[in-house]
Amino acid sequence: MRNLALLLSTLPPFPFHPSLLPTPFLTVSRSALTRNLEGMQSILSKHPKVRLRPHVKTHKCVEISKLTLTVGGAQGLCFQVMDELEPHIDRITEFDDANKSPHNNKLDFMLTSSVIGKNKLNRLKTLVNNSSYTTLISVLVDDINNLKQLIDLSVPLGVFIEIDVGQNRCGVNVDDIQGLKTVELLAKTIQDPTNKLEFRGIHAYQGALQHVRLESERSSLVQAQSVATAEKVKNYLLQSSNITSPLITGAGTGSFLHELSGGVHNEVQPGSYIFMDTDYLANSNPPPFEHSLWILGTVLSNATGRACCDIGSKAVDLVSGVPKFTQGMTSKYFENMEYESGGDEHGVLSPTKEGAEILNVGDLVHAVPCHIDPTVNLHSEIAVINDAGDVEDIWEVHRSCGR
Repeated sequence: MRNLALLLSTLPPFPFHPSLLPTPFLTVSRSALTRNLEGMQSILSKHPKVRLRPHVKTHKCVEISKLTLTVGGAQGLCFQVMDELEPHIDRITEFDDANKSPHNNKLDFMLTSSVIGKNKLNRLKTLVNNSSYTTLISVLVDDINNLKQLIDLSVPLGVFIEIDVGQNRCGVNVDDIQGLKTVELLAKTIQDPTNKLEFRGIHAYQGALQHVRLESERSSLVQAQSVATAEKVKNYLLQSSNITSPLITGAGTGSFLHELSGGVHNEVQPGSYIFMDTDYLANSNPPPFEHSLWILGTVLSNATGRACCDIGSKAVDLVSGVPKFTQGMTSKYFENMEYESGGDEHGVLSPTKEGAEILNVGDLVHAVPCHIDPTVNLHSEIAVINDAGDVEDIWEVHRSCGR
């Protein structure tokens, strides 16, 4: 990872033109980012009983986390792994002006994964000890032995029970009574007054539904899987043991509107809405957000009759699909131009019809990733672009190795 201070020492004072950035470089439009944050807040204002907990795995950036709390109306944050959470705890004093969660006037941070293994459990204990006065950290469980390990840490933790809502990935399978009894046992164990744990509720998230293209099909699947399964578990706990589930949490950028209409989830966890990628916008009736993040690149050569730029597989995730290129920091894609990978450091833009214009050597290009999260993970910094088109700040990205 590049050292941010060292990078800034090589650049002129803010503001400066983006052409001075060492490409490839992530860039974000501050105004478009703000519109996306305010847009989500506007949607959620019509559902006052539903909390917003944006997912930090999208951006991995402390500055953006603060904006989601102060500008975007979020009442908590979620993280996939501790590599994303730790920098926020290290800089926890910077959140003093951020909106505090109504949960005991503490910042409300959640790991949307189980914490497994001695090393990770010890890291979690250290994070809690370093922040317990300001922040409640919650984790997920679906296994009684893992829950006992959390109890043995003897630190105050929130705990959500993860249930499988159709992805067959993690979570208790509640298709039969045995699975429901497992959830009941977990909830009773969490609520045992002799430990330091707090039962926060049920985690019901279905990642595979985010990109079901046809809206009617996506809506039907969300209702049949995420919503119906969460409601079944919630009602079972209440009826069998009089256990109330404070939060039913889940949902992503592609599905949260359907979870809202389901009326069971009272917390949603979208992340990509702040940036938006081409895959989400390929859904029919996509969520009402705009591109705010681009990879800035430079054309290196056009000697072969195609424009070769410096946006290769080390700069953009290609697993979900290739990026689209726009005419500056807009949502207007280049016509008659097709991207293909040229290797680790190269991407090739080919004209798709005879006579189409070829970019010149030295031209700047703007690429919108197909999948935001793993693309951001390839970069160390994000340049913030103002409405004049200049770089006004550079924010650090805390990249994750999945730990």
